[in-house]
Amino acid sequence: MSTKPSSIIKFLHTIENLKTTKRTGWLENNVNKPESISDHMYAAFELPFLSGDISPSQNIPKEEKHRLESIAMDQLFETLEGAVNPIAVEIKEIWCEYEKALTKEALFVKDIDKFEMILQCFEYEKRQKKKMECFFNSTRGKFQSTFIKSLVTELLAEREEFFSNLNVQ
Repeated sequence: MSTKPSSIIKFLHTIENLKTTKRTGWLENNVNKPESISDHMYAAFELPFLSGDISPSQNIPKEEKHRLESIAMDQLFETLEGAVNPIAVEIKEIWCEYEKALTKEALFVKDIDKFEMILQCFEYEKRQKKKMECFFNSTRGKFQSTFIKSLVTELLAEREEFFSNLNVQ
């Protein structure tokens, strides 16, 4: 069954909002010109339909975070006539695999998501010459992939050098 053009347009309007919705954690830390949810998704090579932006500082329990994201995803899939559209069904299955971390690929994408966040954080830290430790603390010890762990190690070393040269604590 093909998707109605009106459903595709409705879906694209929903996605469009991700381009202008600024990421909560950056706003909470007074970052000037912070990235949008869409910017983050693009940079992390994430599935382009993830929605919701819950910052670690909001202290929302993991189960509640998953529940809220699941509701958002269900609403998004409705715009694609989810139950009758095989593409929407497949996208939802992939999203569920990611959310439940059922495969090594899902774990790798989760690592990419966390890494991209701290990479972006460091970019903001360099621009503003101030540390935002909460983002790095929220990912400490949570990376699974050997490859991503090596990137994290390199990034942390670069960050340490940057701040030691500035004498910023």
